[in-house]
Amino acid sequence: MRRRGAHVLLTGEDDPACAITRILAGEALPDPRFDVTTTLCRIRDIFSRH
Repeated sequence: MRRRGAHVLLTGEDDPACAITRILAGEALPDPRFDVTTTLCRIRDIFSRH
């Protein structure tokens, strides 16, 4: 994404429009929430054969 000029931000904000409004206003975004699904996928990737 960066090569194409996009800057990706991870946030805990549920509403994309609200997140964009907060970014443009210079406000801090909430931290991303812990997602057990992502963690389980990473663990599975570690033990899978590539």
